[in-house]
Amino acid sequence: MTGEGLVDVVGLDVSLRDEAGAVAVGVTGLAAALPSLIADDQLRYNPSDAVDPYCSKVFDLAHW
Repeated sequence: MTGEGLVDVVGLDVSLRDEAGAVAVGVTGLAAALPSLIADDQLRYNPSDAVDPYCSKVFDLAHW
């Protein structure tokens, strides 16, 4: 993703399924919260070891 407050393209690891394997509904809540997570620099608390050639950084929000 890109956006105001981000220096470069970043990737977000998000869970698309819940513990029972059903499609997760909370991902829409994440989209609404992203502007404040970026503005308050909260993404830095969720670094990921994943590597994506299209992103400068990847953040793990799978348990968010």
